[in-house]
Amino acid sequence: MSVTRLFLFATLVAGLSPLVAAAQTRDNSEIRNFQDCMNGYAECNPERLSAEQRQEVADASHDRNLESCLGGSGQCDESQLSPAIKKEIECAAHARNVQNCLDGLTVCDKPKLTAEEQQLVIRANHEHNFQNCLSGWDECQMASLTDPERSQVTAAAHERVFESCITGMDGCDQKELSPSEQKQVAKAAHDRNLENCLYELGACDKRELNAQEMKQVAAATRDLGLLN
Repeated sequence: MSVTRLFLFATLVAGLSPLVAAAQTRDNSEIRNFQDCMNGYAECNPERLSAEQRQEVADASHDRNLESCLGGSGQCDESQLSPAIKKEIECAAHARNVQNCLDGLTVCDKPKLTAEEQQLVIRANHEHNFQNCLSGWDECQMASLTDPERSQVTAAAHERVFESCITGMDGCDQKELSPSEQKQVAKAAHDRNLENCLYELGACDKRELNAQEMKQVAAATRDLGLLN
């Protein structure tokens, strides 16, 4: 190719480049606008859509509205729904309310429940309260429990205190323990102290150790010194 032809070709390419770049920019802008419309964004410009794109956007908007209605969102526009779909929405709302009541949520609308559903909710709320009491939570209403349930709650509370004492955790009140349990707690505390002394795990009170244990601790201390 001659120098003249090369020059003309380069000039043509240079002239076309801005046009190609402008076309690409337009294409990208059209794509972004279509995506904005599909997502229901405020930046959407419907006038820039083709007839086919408008239909896709309308379908997407309908699907979003239907999802909002089924989920109980405040963005639901029932005017866009058919009578059959409205019935499904009502059923979904009722089922959601029943579940809220069964879960003990404040958004429960009890007057909308049937007599059978109200009985289910009463039993569910009683069970929730019983579990709260068993776990020692503040949301426990002891007055709502039966005598056997109160006995179980009392036993569970005692077991929590005993476990706290055995493990040396906060919440231990030895006055609530039987003599046998107090002995178990004392032994567990002694064993923890011995372990701390043997392996330097924490606070060690050698005054609590007997002669044999003192020998064990001395030997363990020598072994640790050799290892270091």
